[in-house]
This record gives sequence, structure tokens and C-alpha cells, in this order.
Amino acid sequence: MSSKSIPSEVKKEVERRVTAFNQNVIRNPNIYYLTRYRGRFLYLERYNYGRSVPICRLEYTGSIDNWEFAIFKHSDEQYDPEEWFFPGVGHVDGTVEGAMKAGLDAYPPQRQLLSSTKAFQHRSVIFQSFIWFSKLGAINPAAVEIRVRW
Repeated sequence: MSSKSIPSEVKKEVERRVTAFNQNVIRNPNIYYLTRYRGRFLYLERYNYGRSVPICRLEYTGSIDNWEFAIFKHSDEQYDPEEWFFPGVGHVDGTVEGAMKAGLDAYPPQRQLLSSTKAFQHRSVIFQSFIWFSKLGAINPAAVEIRVRW
């Protein structure tokens, strides 16, 4: 394993591949992979609706298609090159694309949820409308079952 940093031409190719993956595979402007470099390591994070989440670390071995892989374990907040029991492990093939596919399976992107404030405001408007219609006699409150999903 090389102790040198990743060459700039390799970084440019990685950026091209990550951009292509984001555009052609993920295809969501609110979810995409980000790269960080430190020495011989490439860190892949995924931006997910305003939040950046660590996914994996790749170690440069001298070839663009033969990286050493380490998944990020949220349970102990560290990268673990010995962990090979996670969803998506079959995609790990030494490539950056394989690592990103594995990351999608290991840590599926989350849909954006309503913030608690927006959700509360939305429920409040619905409840106020219900009260207004019941006062007008348009709704019989005794005959309506209200189910709230939080």
C-alpha cells in the first residue's frame, strides 16, 4: 500500500465518476455523494436533504480500480475495513462506483420528512377547518372519526 497521497489526475477521474453516478444512478438533486481526500484516503459521504452522512473510506492502492474499502459504522463512529457483513457488500469490487452502490444498500437514502414545526402547522390548519365546518353544521362531529398519524 502506498503511503503517498492520491495523485491529482486520479482525484479528477474520481470526481468525474462520482458526478456521473449522482446524475445517472441517484438522479435526485437532494441526494448525492460528496468526496473528501486526506493523504491516501478518499472519504465518501452522502448528502441527504441537508445532512451529510459518512458512508465509507477508500484507500488508494496505486490503481483507480482497486481501492481498499472500509464501511463507516455508525454504532461506534469509525471506519472498519474488517466489517464485511452489511447490505450491499456484494457491490464492493475495488471501484469507486462499487463503493457507492454498496453505500446505497448499506445506508439507503431517507426521504425528506416534514419538519415538526411544519407538520404541527399543517395539523393545526386541518383541525381548525374541522371545527369551523362543524360550527356551520356541515360536519357532524359525533359521526367523524379523526385519526392522526404522527
